Amino acid sequence: MFPFKISTSLFSIPLYTQTSINMVSYTNIKQLLGLVFLLAANASAMPTSPTITASLDSIASNLNSSAAQNTTTPELSAEARRAKAQDDAYRKLAIYHWQKHKECFGFYFFEERANMQAANAVEHYLEWTQNTAVFYPNLLKRYGEATLFAIQSWNGYGFRCSIGDGGCINQPTCEYVLAHAESHNEDMTPDEVFELARKNWFIMKLFVSLAHQFRHSWVSARFQLLYQHC
Repeated sequence: MFPFKISTSLFSIPLYTQTSINMVSYTNIKQLLGLVFLLAANASAMPTSPTITASLDSIASNLNSSAAQNTTTPELSAEARRAKAQDDAYRKLAIYHWQKHKECFGFYFFEERANMQAANAVEHYLEWTQNTAVFYPNLLKRYGEATLFAIQSWNGYGFRCSIGDGGCINQPTCEYVLAHAESHNEDMTPDEVFELARKNWFIMKLFVSLAHQFRHSWVSARFQLLYQHC
């Protein structure tokens, strides 16, 4: 029997369970998601195995620890200040570009290391998962993690990530995510809206990367199993 089910949703298991998906526990799925965040931030290649040992909490803790250590060195602190100033400038340009053209400004929303670090997407996602497990357990069971995040972040009821789909379907555009953040957070400043939209956009893209990785693992395992039984 194949170790994978084609119809299995990658993000359909509640946060407080340890149910296995594709012979990988839900905890390891969250661990791999954390690794994907780090890989994207460092422009590294995707791993070939979903067996990851570090948890998301450890990843976030390590990132925070590294940031704290960096502030003790004047050179790194100055570099961090320059990076923040650049990110602030890009955000201002992104706001202006949106107001003029209703398009996402690439330098602010592009998935590269500096943007990933500035967005603090890992911490944002951790906070969302923790709050969701406490306040919306029934919705989590009903929709699954990826779809519920999409619903709450950009009204993405059709967004779904599964092996059967070969990744994630009904992916929104950056403009759609940004427009939703703007129209549903009237109490936020423009800077806060753009920061939130970028976090949601990066998380969506990383869901997609993770889904493709599991699809690749499934195909590889399937062919290995078939080869062994030939």
